[in-house]
Amino acid sequence: MFKASTEGATVLTSLAFEFSHDTETHPIDTQFLWGHSVMVVPVLTQGATQVSAYFPKESAWYALENPTEIYHGGAYCNIDAPLSKLPLFVRAGSVLVSQKPEMCLTDARLNNLTIEIFMPIEANEGVGWFVWDDGESDLSQNKYSYVKLDFHRTMGNHSGWVLTSEVISDGYVDIPRVESVLVHGLNTYVSVYMDQFTQEAEKYREEKTNALVVEKLDIDLTKKFNLFFVVNENKN
Repeated sequence: MFKASTEGATVLTSLAFEFSHDTETHPIDTQFLWGHSVMVVPVLTQGATQVSAYFPKESAWYALENPTEIYHGGAYCNIDAPLSKLPLFVRAGSVLVSQKPEMCLTDARLNNLTIEIFMPIEANEGVGWFVWDDGESDLSQNKYSYVKLDFHRTMGNHSGWVLTSEVISDGYVDIPRVESVLVHGLNTYVSVYMDQFTQEAEKYREEKTNALVVEKLDIDLTKKFNLFFVVNENKN
């Protein structure tokens, strides 16, 4: 929504617009992108419990409901889609920020934030953006914060991956803290450190999805931070 308001980008985007190099996407009008990272494949046939989804070339996708399922580009797949499920997929290399939902948006805005990283596949970096405002003011008043989240490989003494932030705009600083970071698709054993490697962060593996969960972080998104995922070769 932010880029749609400030840059004229689309909120809902056809696959042909985003993946114009893949001619297979050109006639597809039964699935679409929500922003840059999420693909929606709705069921459009009454009574159907499966849907055919196309995954564009030169991309890979995690099933949002079960990120252990990864779909590679250039192929159609039949996806289970019972009445209770909307098939959603996240592009590999995406970094998303979420909150626990509540019945009222005012209450939800008070909840701590979670950053979810969907590991790049056949690439060395990922990216995401986070925008937070007062929920009332026009963007022209600059009462918002805009943060770029970058995830990329590191080499040398601390080889592995690092999540970094760049504060592009800091016009609104009353932002909930980041309590946890989830990493999907990182199956290597890593040690996790904030900034200066002074203390290892608490972490565990989520039983259902095998996601790496780093908790009790208390990250302030109004300030630059680094979160290092250092590969421990001795435990792989």
